[in-house]
Amino acid sequence: ADCAKVEEWCEIPRGSRRTHSTLLSQRPCTNKHWVPSQVQDFAHCILPGVCGNKARKLLYLATATQLQSPIVSHGGHQSNAMLALAALAAHRNVCFQYHTKPLPQWLRHNPVGNLERALKLGMDLVEHPTAEAYEHACAEACKRKGTFVAQGGAAPGAEEGVAELAHSLSSWLSRDYPTEKNVHLLVPSGTGTTALFLARHVPSQLTVHAVPCVGSERYLRQQMRQLDAQSGASGIFPCVLQPPSHCQVPFGAPTRPLFSAWLDAASTKVQLDLLYGAVAWSALSASWLESGYPQPRDELLLLLNCGEHQGLPSQLARYRRKGLITEDEERFALSKTCSSIDEVADSTR
Repeated sequence: ADCAKVEEWCEIPRGSRRTHSTLLSQRPCTNKHWVPSQVQDFAHCILPGVCGNKARKLLYLATATQLQSPIVSHGGHQSNAMLALAALAAHRNVCFQYHTKPLPQWLRHNPVGNLERALKLGMDLVEHPTAEAYEHACAEACKRKGTFVAQGGAAPGAEEGVAELAHSLSSWLSRDYPTEKNVHLLVPSGTGTTALFLARHVPSQLTVHAVPCVGSERYLRQQMRQLDAQSGASGIFPCVLQPPSHCQVPFGAPTRPLFSAWLDAASTKVQLDLLYGAVAWSALSASWLESGYPQPRDELLLLLNCGEHQGLPSQLARYRRKGLITEDEERFALSKTCSSIDEVADSTR
C-alpha cells in the first residue's frame, strides 16, 4: 500500500511481517523469533522537564526569540504536554494558562501526578464546570493574545523538532543497518503529530505506523488530516496500525489487558508507560510477535519509546485503587521502571 497519499491509508495484515527492534541495544527475549529493543527518545531533553516526545514537539517554542505571554493550552488533567508546557513556561519566565474539563472532586482537593507538578511550576489552571464550557473556552483561547498551543502540542511548529528526530534515525540506519530494505517504526499516537511529521522526513525504506492510543482510528486520521492542512498540505501520511480489540479502550481507562501488555514489554526490558506505550506494545505483539513467522533478513521493526514514565506511579496507583493489580504487582512494576522514572524526575528538578 502507498502510505504517501492522502486517502490511501494502508493496513497491515496480522502476521504478515516479522520483527526486530533496535536503536541503542539488542536485548534477549523468550520468543525465539525476535530480539526486541526500542528507539529510546525519552532521554532527549531540551530543557529541565521537557524531554522525549514533548521535547521534539515544543522545540520551536523553547528556541523562539520571543514568546507572547501567556502560553495557553488545554487538555486532560494529567496530560504530559501540560507538564512539559508548564516547565517550558517557567524556564522562559512567561505565564501558562491551562484549560480543562471538570476535575474529579478528590483530585481537585488533593492534586497528584502531573497536575501537582504543573501547579507547583506556576500553572494557572482554569477548570470549566461543563464539557460545553470547556469547548467554548478552547475555541476562544486561540483567538486571544498570547501563544496558543493545541491539545497535545499538535501545531505546525512541532515539525521542526520531529524532523530532527527523523534525521537522527536516518543517520543511524545508514550507519548501522545499511542493508535493511524494509524498516517499520511504530509510534504511539494521540493526535498523530509525531507520526505525521516523521512520515514526511524519514528515508524511503522506513515506514511509519501510527498506533491510535487516545481515540479511534477515525479520530487519529482526522487529526492528522487537519494538521497536514495547517502545515503545508504535503499529503504524506503514516500508516495506521490498530491495537487488538481488547486494548481499544477509552483513553486512560485502566484495564487488566493493558497491564498485561505492559508486563510483557517489561519482561523484555522495554520500559513503557501505561497510557501510550502499553497500547502500542499490544499492537506490535498482535501484528508481529505472536504470528510465529521468522524475521526476514532485510526487515527491521522499531518501537519509538517517547517516555512519559513520570506519570507511571500515579497510573499504577489508579490501577490498584480500581482493584486491577495488587500492592505486590504495583511494587514490582515500579521496580521494573525505577531507573527511567528517576532519570526523568532528575531532569525536572
